[in-house]
Amino acid sequence: MENAKKTIAVLAGGISSEHHISVSSGKTALSAFQDAGYTTMLVILSREGFFVEGQKVNFESLDINYVFNIIHGAPGEDGHISGFLKVLGIPHSTCDTFQSALTFNKSQCNGLLRGAGFIVPRGRIITEIPENKEFAAWNYPLFVKPNRSGSSFGVSKVMDESGIREAFIAAQKEDHQVLIEEGVQGTEVGCGVFRSRFNLIQKKTTDSFETQAIAVTEIVPTEAGFFDYEAKYDGKSEEITPARL
Repeated sequence: MENAKKTIAVLAGGISSEHHISVSSGKTALSAFQDAGYTTMLVILSREGFFVEGQKVNFESLDINYVFNIIHGAPGEDGHISGFLKVLGIPHSTCDTFQSALTFNKSQCNGLLRGAGFIVPRGRIITEIPENKEFAAWNYPLFVKPNRSGSSFGVSKVMDESGIREAFIAAQKEDHQVLIEEGVQGTEVGCGVFRSRFNLIQKKTTDSFETQAIAVTEIVPTEAGFFDYEAKYDGKSEEITPARL
């Protein structure tokens, strides 16, 4: 098989609280590539370095043709891995370094969207426990979250000012920058967008890369009142595709 001549490294793990989720996702992706006939390698990144089958390796010395980056959180989604692979000249999934860094930073991304005319929630970055009554005039509920993190780790829904301190402490375990935003009422949806030479609609490979969007999914509120960790990974949410818009 032609695919067997190409070695795909599935890069998983990372250095954030999302490490174990990423490893689980990586194993799923690895199985899919194997089913497609590719030679595969699961590379796990931790704070100690890169590992293959439990053995520490020098990533630059690996004989691979492509990297499928499935690291959740840092450094997979914040631009570091993208830049690293670009310097090494290794083809890989995920967007470029700048786009990764921008979209992983919630506050910076919101600022860009606001400047482009989109409506975004009122928000503020803080790095210290706020003063009493600092957010008294805001519209509750508020969401207190790490500015640069994912999987809803450290995210809290706060119904009044008395809950901000505890929520801030939880968020700062993930990132020293904490974003406080006013809640938004409405239907929550998710929509993945990607670039590929494989056209999902026509189910064939094209000559050039195309930007494609998958079906919009509606996310029905959970017991927590928002799309938290349990809702995302423990099945405690209802997801309807296509969304009822």
